[in-house]
Amino acid sequence: ATNFEGGSFDVVWAVESVCHAEDKQDFINEAFRILKPGGRLILADFFATKEQFNEEEQKLMHDWVSGWSVKALAFTPQFHQGLERAGFEGIDYQNATENVRRSAKELYQYSVLVKAGGKMLTEGRSDRQEGNVRAVHCQYPALERGLWSYGIFLAHKP
Repeated sequence: ATNFEGGSFDVVWAVESVCHAEDKQDFINEAFRILKPGGRLILADFFATKEQFNEEEQKLMHDWVSGWSVKALAFTPQFHQGLERAGFEGIDYQNATENVRRSAKELYQYSVLVKAGGKMLTEGRSDRQEGNVRAVHCQYPALERGLWSYGIFLAHKP
């Protein structure tokens, strides 16, 4: 929870940040609490395309999201249900995956170059930097396998 008083904001705007919340419902509930009546939640983030992955898919997803210090992505229908449970109305979801595909591919190509550069390009990097390279190396293959989407939610507090 935040220290903000309830009903303090007209808008809660979250871009690629809710994925970092360990409990997505906690975020949703807090957003609802701090919004004024009539306020809006707008968020753009990464979402899992299915509730359960097989072992190979799970490894690929873990290698990606853990490199960005994310525990797990929310499954889109469950996130939608969480918004409803909190009391949000007029919930709209737009799949914007095609808007990020090019960027994901370019990041993947960068990671291939870094990995090909071997020790010269990896020496002296921190564990976090290594995790970032691993993440961008796994993100695009996971996208190509249809394991995640990029979505935009808009919801209103009545």
